[in-house]
Amino acid sequence: MARWLYASGALASAAASKSYSSDAAIQLHQPRSLSTSAASPIGIAALNFYTESAAAWGVPASMSIASTLQISAPSAELFGESATAWNTPINMQTEYSALVAQASQSYAKMSALGIHYATPKYLENAIPQLGTDYYTIRPSEYDLRQSELLTGVSNVFNLDTPEHIPSPIFNIASYKLTDLPAYPIYAGGMFSVHMPANKPAPANLAWGPGESLYAQPDLPYTVQPPLIPGAPVLEPDIRETYISMNSVNVVALPGNEPLAVADVKLDLDKKSAAWKCSFTVLNSASAALIEPTAAGQKEVAITINGWRWECFIDSVPESKSFSGDTLNHRYTASGYSRSQYLGNPYAPLRSASAASTTAVQAITDELFGTGFTLDWDTAKIPDWTMSSSAFSYQGLTPLQVITKMATAVGAIVQPGMNANTITVRPEYYPLPWDLASSTPDHSISEHQIETFDKTRVYNKLINAVVVSGEQDVSGAVSLTVTRAGTAGDTFGDDVSDAWLTSFDANKSRGAQAIAASGVRMRYTLSTAVPESISTEPGIILPGQTVAVIYDDTAQSFRAYVDSVSISAPGNGLADVTQTVVLDRPIEWEA
Repeated sequence: MARWLYASGALASAAASKSYSSDAAIQLHQPRSLSTSAASPIGIAALNFYTESAAAWGVPASMSIASTLQISAPSAELFGESATAWNTPINMQTEYSALVAQASQSYAKMSALGIHYATPKYLENAIPQLGTDYYTIRPSEYDLRQSELLTGVSNVFNLDTPEHIPSPIFNIASYKLTDLPAYPIYAGGMFSVHMPANKPAPANLAWGPGESLYAQPDLPYTVQPPLIPGAPVLEPDIRETYISMNSVNVVALPGNEPLAVADVKLDLDKKSAAWKCSFTVLNSASAALIEPTAAGQKEVAITINGWRWECFIDSVPESKSFSGDTLNHRYTASGYSRSQYLGNPYAPLRSASAASTTAVQAITDELFGTGFTLDWDTAKIPDWTMSSSAFSYQGLTPLQVITKMATAVGAIVQPGMNANTITVRPEYYPLPWDLASSTPDHSISEHQIETFDKTRVYNKLINAVVVSGEQDVSGAVSLTVTRAGTAGDTFGDDVSDAWLTSFDANKSRGAQAIAASGVRMRYTLSTAVPESISTEPGIILPGQTVAVIYDDTAQSFRAYVDSVSISAPGNGLADVTQTVVLDRPIEWEA
């Protein structure tokens, strides 16, 4: 009668009256309870287990555990003795005595094993020996030497009861699971120890801890470097694919009658004080709704992707031509935003003189009764006093007076798109030498650019200019304006204006004259008009600043906006684009 004995994680014996387990991590299992018979008595005589240590292993605490174990049948007794410190990898030696009829055993432990039979015959397995890797599929058993590299475990399954006797050969497809690749087993104890990764020792720096250039306070992680050196920019709209469903609608005001139009275009530059609009009218009914009459001009509202302009139409030219038997009837409408009502030829010419006033008050008086309001940011443009009738003019419209006052201090006039507002803002703000340290008004990603042109414009670079009022004007002052930090040795052309009666106004005008000098790079690029007014770049207006963002940050730059042109050619699903002209002062950057 055969018995199958094998070792696993804890010590136990099914034949004993009790099941004992030990921290020695050895367990004996038997498939069923052992029995004796007259023909083949069998029993377990004794099993001894002991450990010895050789070298210190450097663990924080000294743990002493070793055991001498003895098991006898039918009852088992267990006793343990502390013998040696468990500070080193343990050299394990296992000995046991058992009555074994026949068993082919595979040992996968790093230990020397001795097997004792009940008879005086003694068997000791020589080392190294071969073990079986149960998780490897042999690629080809004909390519290896079976007698040296293969081991069989078929006899292990020869149990003594028919229901427990499986086939000695297990097959999966063409692979025999009972003939697996073998590997050598070496004697000696093996322990798997998990240790934390090495932590570098802290370094004491004589100059103290530093701070990363790209680390922000109170953030436990580093952040991306800025897209362009200098002040942060608005997040550009960067996508892999841009899909637009453009919407272009033109209606007649005030009734909001829809008009059949095509080829809509809107233009504005920093020298103009009104938007200019034009489009093609496709039928006579639409032309009749917007054609000027003796009562005055008709107005329209143009809405492109949510952006709205309100303009009046000053003319609707009509043309007819025959092509074969076909009559081509064409209307072309053109007009301006409502700020042009303050200019020629729609506003009367006036003359005025004020004994004492300020620049902002004088412009506010010009707009009185027109329905327009003034937006003048005194933090960017100074307001100055004009006394002794310094503010006087003859034969000018209100828009001409506003433009003249803005020019005197180095500013431009910007009309509202659909509101009755006049905005006065600096031509160059911030100044070129402060451009990198200021956040631009808009940002354009290189992936949004549809067309691109670049040209270089050569201007004399100056660092000083003489700005003065006119001699025959009471209260006029003269000032030499020099850029701070320079020698002030390169002068530009003198600037003279009758309304310059304050050093603050002269300083502002001189700064703008210096900012306009030097070599410039002019870019003409086109991009789509976003469908959302919150998406960059939105509608770019003259006088604003733009950051053009490239994937290669060395190519990114900031520039001023000179002009913008919005075009929606055709009708229906139009391809709407805005073309902007940018002015980049490259010599000031150096």
